Amino acid sequence: MGAVLQFARDIDKKHDDSHGRLRHDLDQAESRVLALEGWKHGIEERLKLEAESPIDVGKIVFNPRMVLAVVGLVVSIITGNWLTTWPVRESLVRIQEQFTDNVKLQDERFRAMTDKIDNVQRQMEMRRLEIQQVNNDVQQLRKDK
Repeated sequence: MGAVLQFARDIDKKHDDSHGRLRHDLDQAESRVLALEGWKHGIEERLKLEAESPIDVGKIVFNPRMVLAVVGLVVSIITGNWLTTWPVRESLVRIQEQFTDNVKLQDERFRAMTDKIDNVQRQMEMRRLEIQQVNNDVQQLRKDK
């Protein structure tokens, strides 16, 4: 019976120790909650004041590191854009040159064909005139007979 009584006392002591630790943890958690609520209230008040007062742009100051970071970012974006579009630009230049060359070649072919057609039309007109002259000569010979 003594062992059971000792066992019950040990359990009761462990229970009391655990309960004490829980109470201590609860007290610390409550103090943290109160501190956080005070901090939250302070931030809310500060936000109210900042929302009511206009921002003075003249007071904004960029340190040299920030300026260099912004400049570096802008330069890297521009450089990246230029480098990624460079092959496209080169291809477009080559395509434009080929197109211009093809247009020039087509213009030359068109002029050559136009010249040939004009020559053929002149020759046809000369043949027509020759045939008309021969017909006139034949008619004249028939009349003379």
